[in-house]
Amino acid sequence: MNYPEWEDFWIKFKFAFLQKSNLQILGLVNFPLLQNDENVGDIEFLDKWASQLNGIETATEPVEVEDFPSYAKHIAHMDTVRHINFEQMDLYFARVNGYYRLVQIITPR
Repeated sequence: MNYPEWEDFWIKFKFAFLQKSNLQILGLVNFPLLQNDENVGDIEFLDKWASQLNGIETATEPVEVEDFPSYAKHIAHMDTVRHINFEQMDLYFARVNGYYRLVQIITPR
């Protein structure tokens, strides 16, 4: 489940949610995931967020982000951040230790 190239990761990410494959989904998320200002673990992510990301395959291509929120300081070896807005959620993806992962979800308060 390690994808160093964005295009490969994005295809697999969309497909994992389309197939509702929890094992694949968990392999594509960096835990603890930051949701707004709180850490989210794998079980909570599956319970709450996995279903909310159904339909992500219809989302547009994420764009690179030059300035990333301060959360990036908490993830060692993180680079190449991408962003997409989906269903009023801002999703941030980054290459962590050389492989892309979902690292943060920001939702309206």
